[in-house]
Amino acid sequence: MSDRRREDTGRSNYLAGQAAEEAVLRHYEARGLRLAKARWRGKAGEVDLILRDGGDLVFVEVKHSRSFDSAAARLLPKQVERLMRAAEEFAGGEP
Repeated sequence: MSDRRREDTGRSNYLAGQAAEEAVLRHYEARGLRLAKARWRGKAGEVDLILRDGGDLVFVEVKHSRSFDSAAARLLPKQVERLMRAAEEFAGGEP
């Protein structure tokens, strides 16, 4: 694959991921949750969306896919572990 094509594919994937995050955020906001942080990065890694549901925190990893099942299948145990560590890190900084 040429460098130019790889660049175009990378940009397309990035924009699709950004659009998916915005759609997921709108979905949660329509249900009354509020955005605390988007693309929060800590020492353990990045969390796509962190939302507040009253006094609770909701941590969201967005996977752009055709279906929920195929997106969930792409979330590997190592990624879940990283998300858990990042969520603990974020929550540890909360009052």
